[in-house]
Amino acid sequence: MRRPIRWLAGILAVLVVSASVLWLKRDWMIAQVYIHTMEWEERVESLSVGRVLEVMALVPGQRVADIGSGTGLFTRPFARAVGASGVAYAVDVNVDLLSHVEKTAREQQIDNIRVVRAAYDDPLIPSPSIGFSCAIRCITSRTDKPTFPPLVAS
Repeated sequence: MRRPIRWLAGILAVLVVSASVLWLKRDWMIAQVYIHTMEWEERVESLSVGRVLEVMALVPGQRVADIGSGTGLFTRPFARAVGASGVAYAVDVNVDLLSHVEKTAREQQIDNIRVVRAAYDDPLIPSPSIGFSCAIRCITSRTDKPTFPPLVAS
């Protein structure tokens, strides 16, 4: 009788440890899925990045916040549009996605992207003068939809 109980206790311990590791790595796993699925060609086309830029009419020197930046799909074009004298903030709650944004910005030699790790209920943008903020599908999967303070100054 003791052997099956030890065996069962061992299996239970492995399951508990595995579940704990997965819970601790959930942001990393979510980031990996986003990185490998969010920028495929059809999705990029469906989001009309160029049209969004056209409507926003960003100009050099502006500050823009991409709230829920994910992989930086919009952040990079925003940064290019506002130029070296402007700033594009990549705002997300997932630190692994923000690391990806920093990495792709370096690879593409974009120097005016600043990453901001947001809280779930506050974007925590450090600058008081954001010209535009853009939040495209950043909270659609949340069940407790937060209300961010207004950020658009113009």
